[in-house]
Amino acid sequence: MKPAILLLLPSIAMASDIDSGGLEAIDSGMIIDNTITLIGHEFAREFSVQRLDADTSPATTFTITERPSARWGSMIIISEGQNTLQTLFITPGRMNVREIAAQVEETMEQRLAQNRLRKMIEAIELAPDELE
Repeated sequence: MKPAILLLLPSIAMASDIDSGGLEAIDSGMIIDNTITLIGHEFAREFSVQRLDADTSPATTFTITERPSARWGSMIIISEGQNTLQTLFITPGRMNVREIAAQVEETMEQRLAQNRLRKMIEAIELAPDELE
C-alpha cells in the first residue's frame, strides 16, 4: 500500500500570479500519511487541518505512521525526517480524534522549537558550561 501525501500548500500562487510570472515560495511543508486504519486516516486529516489553522512559521515535513492493534488501538508515530517527535496511542472506539489532534499540534510546535534551539546550541562550538 502506497502512503498518501497530504500537502499543506496555502501559499501556492494563484493562476493569475502564474500568468504574470510571479511565483510564491511553497513554505508550508507536507504531511505524509502513512496510516492504515480509519482512525489513523482521520487523525492525519485532523492534524493537517490543525497545522493549516495554526499558521506555523517554518516549513516542516511530518510523517505520520500507524501501527494498529485490535486489542490496544493504534500507535501513532509523528516524525520529522529521522527524528521521532511524538508517539501516542488512540484506543479503539475513540471518538474525540479532533481534540487529540489539536493537543498534539500544540505540543508539536513546542517540540520543534526545542529541537531548533538545541541544534543552534550544538552548532556553536562552545562547551555547555561556557554558555552560562
